[in-house]
Amino acid sequence: MKEKIREFIVTDILMDETQQIGDSENLLITGILDSLALMRLVMHLEDTHDIEIPPQDITLEHFATLDTMAAYLSRQLELQAA
Repeated sequence: MKEKIREFIVTDILMDETQQIGDSENLLITGILDSLALMRLVMHLEDTHDIEIPPQDITLEHFATLDTMAAYLSRQLELQAA
């Protein structure tokens, strides 16, 4: 899951496939993702996984790193499947 998120960020948002992103790198503080890029990523995740991410869930806690994004997305998918 992390690899798919990483791939979307480097190819569709940054448009630089040579960009290296660590799993625990804070993408918001480092400026890799700004607010518009974050919204593009959220829309992509919603479309790809057929889920709805509530606005109150779009926080640093859930979307700062690839690790936190993958964990959040896994929980959401588990809830949806239940």
